[in-house]
Amino acid sequence: MDIGCGADLCAVNIADIPGDDAVDAASRSALIVKKKKAQLRKPGSLAVRVQEMARREAKRQAQRLPWERLLQARTKYIEWEIFGFWARLVVEAEGDTPDWLRRTLETRCPGFLEEETRHRETHPGRNSSFSSRLSNWVECSIFRDAREQGWMLAITFPAVRDFRYHRAWSYWQQCDEQWKQRPPVSYPSFEEWRQSADNWEAEPPPGGSVRKAYEAHKRVSPERLTEAVARYVDWEAFAYWVRSALESDREIPDVVVDELRIRCPGFLEYDEELRKASIHGRPPTWNRLLLWGEDYFFGEAKKEGWLDAIILYARRHPRDVRMVEYWVNWCDRWRESTQASYPAFEGWRQAAHDYVVDPLPDDEW
Repeated sequence: MDIGCGADLCAVNIADIPGDDAVDAASRSALIVKKKKAQLRKPGSLAVRVQEMARREAKRQAQRLPWERLLQARTKYIEWEIFGFWARLVVEAEGDTPDWLRRTLETRCPGFLEEETRHRETHPGRNSSFSSRLSNWVECSIFRDAREQGWMLAITFPAVRDFRYHRAWSYWQQCDEQWKQRPPVSYPSFEEWRQSADNWEAEPPPGGSVRKAYEAHKRVSPERLTEAVARYVDWEAFAYWVRSALESDREIPDVVVDELRIRCPGFLEYDEELRKASIHGRPPTWNRLLLWGEDYFFGEAKKEGWLDAIILYARRHPRDVRMVEYWVNWCDRWRESTQASYPAFEGWRQAAHDYVVDPLPDDEW
């Protein structure tokens, strides 16, 4: 079964899916927004199984790319999706492509209008939507490398889960209903519409943890959240470097003890008291370190009610995902070697930063 970005079953409307923990929404292109509701009540349904397969395939594709390239591509993809929402609204409200929009398309999408003309000439009776043709042009032109090399799903799968995409999609729905009933006297420019979409009070996405994080992210400015997410990713990198030493039966290496005393003053003493008490139900040392760090480094965000947004954005960040993947690989090798010395944190972090999974012989690229 093909579960790449061309699979129809992957094109499930993100707002109709019951939560981040049950199924993730990925589509060949979010420019094709379906209005019908997907009934995904049974965990064993075909749609849910295909979504899980798509999630795993997106992860496989992403592992073979530098995380910076993934982040750049996903950010660019969301921008193109938002542009597509706006252009689609105008075309469907007008019933055609007005001249002023044609000029915008000629600038932003060189060659697209020529393809449109050829399509209509060669398929006079075929009814295909403007959004699907623009979507295809974007993939073939803007994301040509990803499409040809087989990692388009690594872009689209997480992109449609992004809160900015969710707001734009929700705002598109609102405008679509209004504009079809009464088109605006004058249409907003793309920049104006995008700003309105960024400020739109969308309903939270489904899923308990995601909904909670979405509400939290509205309590902080984008700039402040971005800075905090970067710090949290750095914090988790340190925490994962420490983790293997804390969970090992061996004595904690001096290099780890020294770094903990510098970066987390008081934690070792705090943890020692809890381990002596052996209170049933206490989290293990590494979990205590994470909770301690959230209080120590992100106490203000926690107090103001937007820590959940930091954590969700950080855990979805390609750098954080790649760091965890590296830790899993490195930790297995370190535990198997009784002679291996513990690496310094800076070197370990750089190795995690540069980590990619080598493609298998039967991979497409």
